[in-house]
Order: sequence, then structure tokens, then C-alpha cells
Amino acid sequence: MATPSPPNLSKTLSDKASNLLNKVNDAQSIFNPVTQLLDTYLGSEEVRALPPSSRKLLTSLCLEFKATIEQHFDAFVTGHPPPRGATTPPEPYIYKDTSRKITKTHPFYEIFTPLDDWKENPRVLTYIRKEIGIQINQIRPIISRDLIFIQLISTNNTIFTIINIYNAPTQCTDGNQAIKALFELQNFPNNAILLGDFNLHHPNWNPLHPSPSTLAEPFVEWSNSRNLHLISPIGTPTHSKGNVLDLTFLSGPYTAYTALAEQLECTSDHSTLKTYLHWNYRSQKPAKKLKLNTLNETLFKDLLETNLTNIAAIPRTPSLRDLDQAASSLTQALTKAYTGSARRSINGPLQQPWWNKDCIKAVYKHRITNTPTSKRSLRKTVRKAKHTFYITKVDKVEDINDPRLTTSHYTNPRSYRPIALLSVLGKGLERLIAKKVSWLALNYQVLANQQLGALPLRSSVDLTTCVTHDIEASLKQGLKTTLLTMDVKGAFDAVLPGRLVNRLREQGWPNNLVRWVQSFATNRSIKIRLDGETGPETKLECGLPQGSPISPILFMLYIAPLFWMGKPQSRFGYADDIAILATSNSLQTNCDSLKMDMQETLEWGKTEGITFDPKKSELIHFYKGHRTLTDTPAIHTGSMNIEVKPGPLKWLGVHFDRKLCFKPHVQILAAKALKGANALRSLSNTHRGIPPYLTRKVAEACILKKCYFASETWWPGRTRTKKNALNNPISISNVVDSHLSLLNKVVITCTRAILPVYKTTNTAVLYEEAKLRPSEIELNLISQLYAARTTRLDLYHPLRIRAENITKAREYNRTPDTRFARLITALPETEHINPLAFPPWEIRESRAEAEARINGPMGRTKAQAAEDFKAFHAKIPRSDIQIFSDGSKSESKDGATGGGFVISQFDIQIAHHSFSLGTNAEVFDAEATAAVAGAAKALTLASTKLATDLWIFLDNHEAALRLGSHFNGSSQRVFEDFLKLTQAWAVRPRLPHTSPGKIRVRWVPGHLDIPGNEIADKAAKEGTKLPFPLNPICTLASLKRMIRTRANKADEQLWNTVSPQYYKDLQFNHTSNTDTLSLKRATLHHILAIRSQHGDFAAYHERFNHTTAHVHCSCGKRKTPLHFFFCKKGKAFKALTKSPPSEAIPWLLRNPTGIAKLAEWLEYTKFYTKICPWHTGAR
Repeated sequence: MATPSPPNLSKTLSDKASNLLNKVNDAQSIFNPVTQLLDTYLGSEEVRALPPSSRKLLTSLCLEFKATIEQHFDAFVTGHPPPRGATTPPEPYIYKDTSRKITKTHPFYEIFTPLDDWKENPRVLTYIRKEIGIQINQIRPIISRDLIFIQLISTNNTIFTIINIYNAPTQCTDGNQAIKALFELQNFPNNAILLGDFNLHHPNWNPLHPSPSTLAEPFVEWSNSRNLHLISPIGTPTHSKGNVLDLTFLSGPYTAYTALAEQLECTSDHSTLKTYLHWNYRSQKPAKKLKLNTLNETLFKDLLETNLTNIAAIPRTPSLRDLDQAASSLTQALTKAYTGSARRSINGPLQQPWWNKDCIKAVYKHRITNTPTSKRSLRKTVRKAKHTFYITKVDKVEDINDPRLTTSHYTNPRSYRPIALLSVLGKGLERLIAKKVSWLALNYQVLANQQLGALPLRSSVDLTTCVTHDIEASLKQGLKTTLLTMDVKGAFDAVLPGRLVNRLREQGWPNNLVRWVQSFATNRSIKIRLDGETGPETKLECGLPQGSPISPILFMLYIAPLFWMGKPQSRFGYADDIAILATSNSLQTNCDSLKMDMQETLEWGKTEGITFDPKKSELIHFYKGHRTLTDTPAIHTGSMNIEVKPGPLKWLGVHFDRKLCFKPHVQILAAKALKGANALRSLSNTHRGIPPYLTRKVAEACILKKCYFASETWWPGRTRTKKNALNNPISISNVVDSHLSLLNKVVITCTRAILPVYKTTNTAVLYEEAKLRPSEIELNLISQLYAARTTRLDLYHPLRIRAENITKAREYNRTPDTRFARLITALPETEHINPLAFPPWEIRESRAEAEARINGPMGRTKAQAAEDFKAFHAKIPRSDIQIFSDGSKSESKDGATGGGFVISQFDIQIAHHSFSLGTNAEVFDAEATAAVAGAAKALTLASTKLATDLWIFLDNHEAALRLGSHFNGSSQRVFEDFLKLTQAWAVRPRLPHTSPGKIRVRWVPGHLDIPGNEIADKAAKEGTKLPFPLNPICTLASLKRMIRTRANKADEQLWNTVSPQYYKDLQFNHTSNTDTLSLKRATLHHILAIRSQHGDFAAYHERFNHTTAHVHCSCGKRKTPLHFFFCKKGKAFKALTKSPPSEAIPWLLRNPTGIAKLAEWLEYTKFYTKICPWHTGAR
């Protein structure tokens, strides 16, 4: 029987390839800034003409096709011109007669197979570009048809490994064998990229999948231990059924960019991933720059004319795609013409732009004479040249247009917007005006209460919290709610100056401000600067400058009528993001209501020249029940059709789901934060890397802030209280264990990035040593502080309005059972601060001026300040009234706060008083209250007519600074009463020869035997023992202190419960002190290893069967955690302390002073590197 011949490409297949090429050419003409830039650069003729050492980017292409010759051929066709690097297709086409080892080849590529013997079909192949310019070596640490290891070796012997994997599904032959083989791999390469079809589901790359695969979690742990970081897009489907199966992981000090390559579609059920890896495998030589002054204009015109003949004509009614393709073709034609008609610069020493002929002459003269005079002349000439050059540059620059990518949508040209970088003086003026306009807009309610943005104490989280509260309240009433989101297209660019001026006049703004805004928004122009060349000036007829401090508030005033339409309480807006809420018994009724609101909005937008982006308009329904409706109503109006999409709705950074459980929100943010935490962790190890205290700052600012974003909106607490049928309170779980598990994983990864410890270290130790709280305690702290923040919001703030409604409903036992309501009802009765009490244009005393007024420390010691005060106090006229006041807080369990004052005149004590503020005030509040109470008492005395000035002496520096000026903080009412007393003192009854005088505040150093201060201190301590006042109101400072104390106690209780025994033996108590993290990383590692007993110790190595470890010190003794103290060579027991070991060891490992001394000894003696070398094996 004749052996069948391999199939040839039929005419049908050739036609298909031709059609596919045309399709790809059309797709590649779509404007894609990043891909087009890279492809144009790497594929251009001038770059190909350069030597290989000038190329830096290595392209890795991951294709997927299901064993058909057509799709395998499509992959090579769509990849033409071939990528600069590797192509790694899983499940390739293999001819059915495996003995002949036939698969698809390409003349530009060298093929690598996992097996030499093809008894079993190889399920992965790797194609490497032949002229890549580096050495290629295939290794086989694992013999498997599903894994290929390719080493790329550069000229400087740097090795980079490409690992191509196909992990078969569980139900297939050899299912999950590739992943299991990776688990057994002993030595994983340090610099590697792992990519392929994994067939695994996990929230790290597919947050919306209901449950992870069996081997997904072990694989994540394995990849983390090998410092492999996911670089492929998170949540972006790579399979036709919507699953994320194709992944890319990277390890090593490299940067890479992975994205879906839609233009490389190969008719498979899997999408193509394209990775750009920045690997400088050759010495870099900069490309020579084209010199404009060498341009041959005749040749440029001829080449441009030739290139333009190949450009297709634009249709009469062009689409966006036609315009983008025409722009791309025109750009290429200009680039080719310019490249062919201009010369490139000659490589040579870099010349500074300010260098001129005078500098050349001065250098020549100095070389000939070489005298001090010529040297001074050369310096003077250079300084003059620099000054002239930069002055000219500054004079020419007014607005600098900086194109910045504002979103991650690289394919959308609107994502690239020029930012106007205005002058510093201009921005300062605009900031002042914006601050005043914002205060007036709030105080006079020019803007709707729920229109937030460029306004003080108004954030996007405030708006999402209001929306969540309203939705929850309606659901508790058995109603159904629908949320519609819209986005103003263009935002600042859509503002018409004439209509803006008209809007300001309608709102009643003063004429001078309106005229200034008119001047600001008109007569604007723009210039485009590209490759050192500046284009012509173009006038702008509309829009506000991006980057200006006043543009946001002007835009909000421009669209203000939009939020007064219909029902203002159901409209929410933050800058250009709008949301409309509808609630009723029927979802269809909600949609009908929203349709009317939307039509009204669109009609208003037409009259004002504002359009809304239909791509950013979304709809979601909220209703009770476990079933998802199969037929959900949508909104259809005009050209906009808004339907409910599967999955959550993202608005203002929060992912809203139908049940308001916010599980998708936590999954998405936790996955992003975990990616950053793993990247941070890869930058350090136990001995080298970023200092721990800096790593902690980065983790808190960049990673934990991301995963905790909007927790004020979604965090419900672990449990909530509800009354049963017998009207008894019972605790009900809020089912947040999965949320906390995801967040705790991020926190633990951050602790491992911060601390130089072994991976086996106890979790409780990681929390304690890194000074990070578990997610539950941190979320409780964030939400409770957020609730306390409502007490310092203005009366028109939407959160303040809802908080007052909740408080009123509590009196009638009708409090809604929502997240926000539970937080508000848990607060004690607290004072309210009005941040809008004082306009921003009032002249306020600076801190330096206040410091001089009260004669504060100003660099003096307390003893020196006390001597100066005694000398000053002796010079005060005896007729003036003097008040010494003080505040105190009891150290007992109740923590009562009290105050007191003593009044004297003519060296006679005429009044003495003590009072109690209860447990809901701080020392700062008591100090201010005592000073004001003393001043009020002095005004009632008959002897005030004999005094000129009223002197108030107190030892609280901060309270002394605040008295006499406006204050928007704790005890605001007390400070306002003091300002009224200062006015009353000036108009008091007095003798004719007595001047009005003033109330003067003076700081006095405390506890330095100043008689009046000591008496006031005793009076304050007596006040802490007095009975508490009836119904005391909690101050803002006390409320914040109570919340933080509660979090610290929860943290301490948790530590006392789960702390290991060896920490208890050291009597190590919970502390928030982070001084230990300031130690060097290697030193801190040794100290933490001694504390945790997880380090280079004999018992540790024996426990984990480290057979190659060195378990003995050079002194001959076994390595133990406390061996450093008893080692005869180190002699720490003599050098560090004279106390017995039972006292010395806990002091050295627990006390900050002892830790500092131990760290200094370790660094000086190099104990763990010379005397007791540490083990460098597996950990």
C-alpha cells in the first residue's frame, strides 16, 4: 500500500489565504497608536538596515489552532511580515503519519519540537526567527510532548528562556500533565517567559469565573514562588466561549507588554496574544537623526508624489475607518519621502544646544594661551551663551501641549488628549479663583447637592456610597431599582464659550468674574510640535484647557441645569459621569421613567451643544431573588439603545452587581493589587533589595489603597444585628469570607515583600512585623472613620443629608437597614463642624505669624522658654487680668477629661474653677474650653474696668495657635466663642484712662515649676474626678481617637490569640512602632529569623529535610536561634550587655534600644557572614 503524500495547498486554500491577507491589511490600517508605532519602527526599512545591535524589542507571538492545516497556514499568513522573535503555537497541525514528522514550516523560521520521536503527536511547537541575531539552544529538563524549553543566549552570555506549554483539559488524554510536570521541575530558570494554553480558571486572570480549577490555586502558589508574574490582560477572554485560557507569565528584571492581536486572527476558536519583551541583548546604538537642513526639496516632492499615487481615494461619505486608513497612509507616504530625501547626522560628540560661535572662539583662545584670564573668559562666555539661549526659549514658550494617554484604550484616538501646561503665575491665579467659585457655588446652592467634582470634601466614593444606600433602602422596602449611567462626550472640549458666559449670567455671577471667564475661554490657540518641528498656530473655537485648575468647576457650572431636571434627588454626577436612579415595583416602569429622563437629557444636550457617548452608557437592574431574569427590559430612545449587559456595571471605579454583594468588585481590584504586590515582592530578597520601611510605604500607597478602594461603599462588616420574632437582637453573617480571603492574600503578599523572611514564616508574625492589619480590622477602621467624617461635612453634602435623615428616623425606630445607616447609628452624639463657615478670601494668619504671636518654642528648649517666660511675666502690668488654664485626661480606664483655670489680678487669685468634659473629649478640647471659660468668667468680674489687657496662658501649643483665628476642626464652636469674647472685651465698661486693650494668648512651657501653670494643672486634674456632664457631646478629635483605639485593641487581641509561643516567651507585645523596619535588610532578616525561629538554624533545616545545609557554626556548636548570644567566637554575651541571659535576650530582641544595639553588633562583627555563615540553599 502506497504511503499517502502530504497534502498540498489547493487553489481554494490559496484563494482563502489571499482573502485573509486582504482582510489583515484592512485590519492593520485601523489606527492603533501602540501597535502601529512598534510595528512601524521594527518593520521599517531604515531599521532593518541597521545592525542587529540596534534592535531591542523581542516579539513573542502565541497562536492557537486546533490541528487543521488551514488554520496553521492562516497563522503564518496573518503573521506576515513575521514577528521579530518567537511564535509559540499550541496544538499545531501534525500530519497523520507521525513517522514522517511533517508539520507546517516557514522560510523565515527555525522549528523546535518537544520530542525527537513522534510516536505521540507533539502538542506544542516553537518557531524562532532565523535572522534574530542571537544564539538559540533547546534544553529538555522535562521530556513531555506538551512542553518546550528554548534558551536565547546573547553576546554578553545573558540567557533568556522561552517556555511553551499546552496543558490539556482534565477530561482529555494526559490532562493536566504539563502543569504537574512543571511542579516537579527542580531548577526553574530565573529569566524566563512562560506562555501557552493553560486551560485553568482562577480569579487572578478571570475574576468573573464562578470557581477556580482544581490545579489553579497550586499553580498560582507555584508561580509566586518562582517569581512569575502575569503580564497578559486580566479578564480579557481568549476563547470564543468567553474564557481566559491563554496566559503569559514573566520572570526576571524585564518589562513586557501583552495584548490581544486582533489583526492576527487565524480563524481559530482561540485569540492571538502578542507580547513585546524589552530585552537589550546587544549593545545599543542610537539611530541617527534625520537633519532637516539637508532635505532635498525636489527629491522630496518627487518621492511624495510617487507615494501618494498608491493611496486610495477617500469616499464622499467616509467612515471613521476610512479616515483612519487615509491618515495612516498619508503618514507613511510623508515618512518614506522624508527618509529618502534627507541625510542623517554623523555620529560624534554631543553638542549642547546653547553652544555658539563665541564659545568656539573662547575655547580656541584658551587652548592657545592657557592662562587664568582666558579660563575666566571661557567660563564667562559659556554662562552668557546659556543665559541667552534659555531666556530666548522661556520667552517663546506660553502653552506646552503634552500629549498624554488618559485611558487604557490604545485604539481610540480620543484617548490621546493634549494637556495645556500653563504658566505658574497663571495657574496660581486660576487656583485662587476656583477656590472662591467653589465656595460660593456650594454656599448659595448654585450646583445641585448630588453634583460632585471639583468641590471641597466631595469625592467619587461619597457619590457611590449615596447610590448604594439609596438602592439598599429601596430593596429593603421590596422595590426594584434600575441604574442608568451616561458620559458627556468630550467633556471640557465640548464647552462653548458663549454659552458658558450666558450660563454664568443666568446663575447670577458678578460681571467682573463673567468677563474674566470670557477672556479665559476665548482667543485660545494650539500648535502641534513633532520631532523638533512646530506646526502652524490654529485657533480654538470651543473647549476649556486641560490641566487648568479652574476648568473643572467651570465645566460643572456649564452642565449644572442637567442635575436640576426631573427628580434632582435621583440624579448623581461626578464631573462628566452621570447616573440616574429609578425605583418602583416594576423594572419596566423604571425603564419607562429612565427613558423619559434620558430623552429630556438628550434634548437639553442638543440645545447646549453637548453630546453623550453611547458606548459608555450602561444599564443595570437591582432586585431581590436568586434567579436572573431571562428577559430584562432595556431603554431605546432615538439613536441610543441601552441594554443590560452580563456582569457588573462599572461606575466611578466601583463595580456594581445585581445583588450588591460587590464580589466582582473585590475580585477585580484584588487581582490587580496582587499583581502589583508580586511585582514589588520580586524586587527584594532576604539580603538585598529595597529598604523595608520604603517598601512598606509603597505597599500602603500603591497596593493596599488599590484593593481597599471604595471599601467605604461596599464593606458591610462581618456581621449585622437584627431582631428576631421575639424582638431579641441576633447576629447575622454578611457572607464576606470570600472577600476577606482575597484581600488577606494581597496583604500577606505585601508583608512578604516588606519583610526579609523565609516563606514558611508564621502568618501572624508577618502581620505583626510588617505593621499591617488584617483586612477585616483595616476595613472596619476605614468605614468607621468614613462615618465620622460625616460630622465635618457641610449641610448641603449628600452624605450629611442622608446621615441626618437616618438620625431622625432612629428616633422613631425607622432606621433603614443599609451599610451606611449601620455606620451612622453606631456613632455617639457628636459635634458638627461647618467647613463653609468662613469664606476663603478672608485673610488668615499664617502659622509662623501665630507662632510669633504666642511666643512659641521657635527652636528653643523648654527650659530656655521657661526662663524667657518668667522674665516676660514679671513685666506684665499688675492691673492686667491673668488667666492660667489647662486640660488633663485621666490615665484610668474611663479616660475622663477635665479642665481648669485660675484668674489673678494685682497678684491676687480672684477665681478658681474646675470642670469635667466626660470621656468624649481630648486634652486639646479641654485646653481650648478652659481658656474660653476663663475668659468668659473674667468678663463678668467688676475689676475688668481696671485692666487694659486680658492675658491667657496655656501649655498646649496647638490650642494656643488656634485661639484667636478661624478653625474648621474639633471644638469649632469653642473657638468661635473665643472670637466673640475678643470683640466683647474691646467694648467692655472701663475707666476713662484705661485703653480698650486686647485678649492676648501666650504659650507657657508646662511642668517647669511656673506657679500659675502648676495651679491650673492641679485644677484640671481635679476636673477629671468630677461627675460627668449630662448628655455630653463627643468632639471630633475624641471620636477619631475612639475609632483608632478600637482598631488597635482589635489588633492587639488578635495578636494575643494567635501569636506563636516563642514570641510569648520573649514577652513580645503588640506595638505599632515601625523603627525596626529602618534597619538594613540583611540585618533585619537575621533579627526576624531569631524572633520567628525560621532561618538558617539546624532545627529548621532538619524540619524541612535540607540535606545540604550547614547546621554547625564555625565554633562547632549547632546553629540555634539564640546561638549568636552564646557563641564563644562572637562573644555577644560580653559585648552587648552584662545582664543575665534571661533578661538580656528579651531586651535585645524586644526593646527598640536593644534591637538597635544588636543590629550595630551584627553589622560590626559580621557574625552571620564570617563566624556563623548563613545557608544559601533552598528555603
